Amino acid sequence: MIILKDCLTHVSNGMALRTILTFASFYIIKIYATKWDLYLVLPIVLTILDAVDNFFIKYSVISQGYNILQGTNCTKKSKESLYYQVNDKIIDILSYVLCYTYFYKELNDPLLELFIIHRMIGIILFITTHKKYFLVICFDFVKEYMLYKYLFASNYNYLPLCVILKIIFEYVLHLFIN
Repeated sequence: MIILKDCLTHVSNGMALRTILTFASFYIIKIYATKWDLYLVLPIVLTILDAVDNFFIKYSVISQGYNILQGTNCTKKSKESLYYQVNDKIIDILSYVLCYTYFYKELNDPLLELFIIHRMIGIILFITTHKKYFLVICFDFVKEYMLYKYLFASNYNYLPLCVILKIIFEYVLHLFIN
């Protein structure tokens, strides 16, 4: 299986790859922003970018002949996993801040800002305490909110239901499954 040194290298390489792809993606999207609806495109791109950072971990596991579905010490409960999770959360929030800053004129939305700040607080608390319930309390609703805006525009009638469903999802993901 992957040893700690390899795990740290894979995580660092994955974060570097994700950072480069984030800048490149935002640059390309900015060029075509008039043709695309950012509230649809950005959540899709951010979701894809979120999956990129563990590419090197998955590649290493597969190349060593292990089953990727079983997970690794880089992604399961371990010292290595905490290193991955902390870095993943940091790059997530940096991606959101960069996205909002880069597309500020197009996205200027106080509620979106609030969701980004709310998540940032949760990530800071998670990093300092290593308690996953902060990831539930300060749930990640940035991409979901952008999709909501794409689907419902300024109709906020269904937003509370979406927030409740997201909190339930985060609870199951962070506290029940993990």
